[in-house]
Amino acid sequence: MQRTHAEDDRGAAGDGRVTADVAVVGLGPVGAVVTSLLARRGLSVWACDRELDIFPLPRAAHIDHMGLRVLQEIGCAGDLLSELRANEGSVFVDADRRPLYTIGANAETVSGYPGSSYFHQPYFDRLLRRSAEGYDTARLELGVEVEAIERAGDGYRVRARRRDGSALDLVARFVLGCDGVNSTVRAAIGADRVLSGFEEDWFIFDLVLGEGVVTDDIAVQVCDRRRPMTLLPMPGRRYRLECQAMPGETAEAMLRDEAWRDALIAHALPGVRYERVERTASYTFQGGVASRWRDGGVFVLGDAAHVMPPFLGQGMCSGIRDAANLAWKLDLVRRGEAGDFVLDTYEAERRPHVSSIIDAAVRLGRFICASTDDEVEGRRRVVAAGEEALGARLGFRLPALEPGPLVSSGGGKLLPQDIPAGGVPSDEWLGSGFVAFVRDDGTIGGAGAWWERTGVGRMVRAADVPGAYPKLRAWLDALPAPVAVVRPDRYVLGIADRLEVLTDQLVAGLESR
Repeated sequence: MQRTHAEDDRGAAGDGRVTADVAVVGLGPVGAVVTSLLARRGLSVWACDRELDIFPLPRAAHIDHMGLRVLQEIGCAGDLLSELRANEGSVFVDADRRPLYTIGANAETVSGYPGSSYFHQPYFDRLLRRSAEGYDTARLELGVEVEAIERAGDGYRVRARRRDGSALDLVARFVLGCDGVNSTVRAAIGADRVLSGFEEDWFIFDLVLGEGVVTDDIAVQVCDRRRPMTLLPMPGRRYRLECQAMPGETAEAMLRDEAWRDALIAHALPGVRYERVERTASYTFQGGVASRWRDGGVFVLGDAAHVMPPFLGQGMCSGIRDAANLAWKLDLVRRGEAGDFVLDTYEAERRPHVSSIIDAAVRLGRFICASTDDEVEGRRRVVAAGEEALGARLGFRLPALEPGPLVSSGGGKLLPQDIPAGGVPSDEWLGSGFVAFVRDDGTIGGAGAWWERTGVGRMVRAADVPGAYPKLRAWLDALPAPVAVVRPDRYVLGIADRLEVLTDQLVAGLESR
């Protein structure tokens, strides 16, 4: 049950003073996910949002297998799966709707979940919010505007105000800004947005289709210099049309022009009946990252840290990965198992990862949005060069993590997950900490005592992996060395011949410098 500000709980008092391990500013998808990830690890979390309820209309629309894997950790994946619509890929077509290139989406994934799916955001947000509200260590407050963040001893004072005008004074060890593109938290740490140079205005139309209307389970990218468009099949009877604003068109004028809108929809979706336009909006599609993501114990995540054109559907997914990367590190620091230095790895790991995705999304955007003669000719040449050239230009795979203090030789990729029908997913069986996989006891040596003594994780002998997890067993059998250590976020730390090599690497990565 959601708590109100009148309750006295874990340091909260009637005068508006609150003490918590972590303050989360913003309760959109990223804020709700990180609140649950932290609370399930036992951290006390105070989370707020300026709005009194979730936004009632769809905005974000896409989730990938990694996002679902994180939602599994907070108990939301099962409820969400039945409400998703699988995306079978994206087809790029020319102005006459002739196919140019197709990107598949739902081959088997390392996480065991569909590679690409669409959701209806009001249901999605309600599910995530309900998860966060369910933890005794999490306190949610809505209708709260954060006004200032100040250093206070070993933590930070968050000064905020409720809708009724009452002041709220919170002290937290860490503050996480999940408060969107116009982030108050990002401004508080003095970070700028460094943009990629890609910036295009687009109009969005969310449609409710007529009864019995059937559309393909594939996204369509219309590469038409007269009006680039994206067509997205959504769950239930919903469909999304996105189109680029042409020179001289403004949102104020175009979105009010129903005749223009109806003609556009008829052109984009010929013969498709729809009952109503549920939502219209305009967005500036752009790519960029914050100049820095951390100042001491204050961090930015999601849109507060990075923005990208939506052509890959990776904006929210990247924010969820931010949450998954940071939550377990904050927990280790709070428990004294790691020094503050480990928090430097958040930006060091996430920035190049998300920057690579932004670059790929911008490449797709420039291909789709080509409008000048030179740009259109460049696109024609790429198409004429054939499938290989198109794949190099438009193909996309999520990158691995780059080497660093918590990524060594053989590391940086995701551990495979098995999800047996009616059984426990292998991630849950492994637990929420680090995992040291060893093929035989001869590779353990003296490092075994460290794993038994500390609380950072567990050792798993290959022979003890249940037969219900064939992907995991096959991965272990195929390793080029007999030992592997996997992080709490399921990225592989490294692979080695002896456990002490990776244990030393892990200890060095966790210690403060």
